[in-house]
Amino acid sequence: MIIMMSERLLRRALGYLRLSGLDIDTAVERSVLDIVSQVIAEEASRGEPIDETTAFERLMAQLETVFTLPEPSLPPVTPVMERGSIGYGDVA
Repeated sequence: MIIMMSERLLRRALGYLRLSGLDIDTAVERSVLDIVSQVIAEEASRGEPIDETTAFERLMAQLETVFTLPEPSLPPVTPVMERGSIGYGDVA
């Protein structure tokens, strides 16, 4: 089965948004579908064969302007510094 370029762009865009932590609902799907169709129409209006890499770059740029993605929560870089002793200086 041949997958069309529009399907690949849509799949990659929805996958990116989902893996970024955005909840995918019908409104998000419609927005992404509109953006994909707009990018393809703009690329096709040039009269040359559509370069999928260029179309994907434009799609990603537009996704970043339309959707606000949640900030990733990263663990602290280092453990908390605590003063400690192993008992060498303790007097018994």
